[in-house]
Amino acid sequence: MIVSKSTNHLIKYTIESEHIKLTIYKKLYNVQQIDIPINSIKNTKLQTRSSQFGFDILKIYYLDEDELNDLLELRISDKKDWLSILSKIEKIN
Repeated sequence: MIVSKSTNHLIKYTIESEHIKLTIYKKLYNVQQIDIPINSIKNTKLQTRSSQFGFDILKIYYLDEDELNDLLELRISDKKDWLSILSKIEKIN
């Protein structure tokens, strides 16, 4: 079973040695911080935009603190951000 969360907008992120800390807009005005251990990430999927405008969508499938499958969908406006996140995930996994 996978728990899916609504598409979120990335505000900022920090990448540490074992964690990715994300600050996101969840829904319209709700800001939330999420800490994902990199070794809990099982898969990623990137959907790039077809035009110069809009967002790319990065889907991160991971195990949460209860060992349940979880899905986080991020709308990312800057290509450098998802490149940085994916490169860190690939180095660890």
